Amino acid sequence: MKDIKFWNKIAESYDKSSNSTYADAYKRTIEETKKYLNPEMMVLDIGCGTGIITNEMAADVKNIDAIDYSEKMIEEAEAKATKNEIKNITYAVKNINELNVSGIKYNCITAFNVLYFIRNIDEMLDNITRVLEKDGLFISVTDCFGEKTTLKTIITKVLQKTGIVPFMKFYSIKGLKEKITEKGFEIIGEKSLYDNPPNYFIAARKMK
Repeated sequence: MKDIKFWNKIAESYDKSSNSTYADAYKRTIEETKKYLNPEMMVLDIGCGTGIITNEMAADVKNIDAIDYSEKMIEEAEAKATKNEIKNITYAVKNINELNVSGIKYNCITAFNVLYFIRNIDEMLDNITRVLEKDGLFISVTDCFGEKTTLKTIITKVLQKTGIVPFMKFYSIKGLKEKITEKGFEIIGEKSLYDNPPNYFIAARKMK
């Protein structure tokens, strides 16, 4: 798959390139997320990438299953966890559609900078609700490119059409919130962590 090749290709340089621009956004993501975690939580982190956020959550929860469909991203994440002697994260190369295989139910599911890369968001959210405990939390951070048209938005659309970058969905904040709430979630916290485009944090509770 073209998208997997893209992520595998940039895995080794991902941390350096991301932190040069989004270091503060990642820091704020970690700070906001930690407000909702507790030591008894079983967490599933979807699209964990190189583990920038995943590894930082580990000390605040019981266990994390972290998945990504890029094996190179997983290799980077595992290497950092090993270096930092983090023992309660299980990293795996897995697709979002494989969530219901194990039969495990989670207290919290996270998806950081993932939702706008998903072609079928309804299917993904259905899979999330299936493996999330009632009253469990779904925490996400999403670039909302559809909030306003900027030069960055225009360039991103061109790069997407030419195949240089993967598929992206251009959500507005309102549209993203509607997608989440229509699947039976109540939004209990939200905040923009970056301006262009808005990097939008949402904490939501499963109500049914």
